[in-house]
Amino acid sequence: FGEWSDRGQREAFLEQIVNEVPDFHERRRQIWSYFGLCYFELTEDLSIHIDRGKHHVATAYWFEEGEVPKDLVNRWQEQRTQAGGSTLLQLQDGTSPAGYQYRPDYFVITTWDSEADFQAYQQSVSSQALEEVKHINELILQ
Repeated sequence: FGEWSDRGQREAFLEQIVNEVPDFHERRRQIWSYFGLCYFELTEDLSIHIDRGKHHVATAYWFEEGEVPKDLVNRWQEQRTQAGGSTLLQLQDGTSPAGYQYRPDYFVITTWDSEADFQAYQQSVSSQALEEVKHINELILQ
């Protein structure tokens, strides 16, 4: 995670860094076999805390229609809560700069008391019809 005062400053940084390090993007690609970049502009200050004693999962979703199906997200939220999970962060309407094709429609970080609780939740929702979901990337935060 990085922080800039606004989207304009973030975009200015990308222009400035390329002026100072012309092969900046190529260097990134040499370090990581895949580098997905998406940033979100927040309209108010946000503070989150990752409790290392809990299980945190960052999930990015792409939907078939390219927009977030509110009823599906609300249903997931209810099911997460019932399964003992909580939502730490939800983001939408991100931007991927030129050259990076990584713009999920919906990004969420969830918190669980244990990996077993998360796996039980995953099992319960895996049987649902997810025609709206095109792709999912998931990452455990440790």
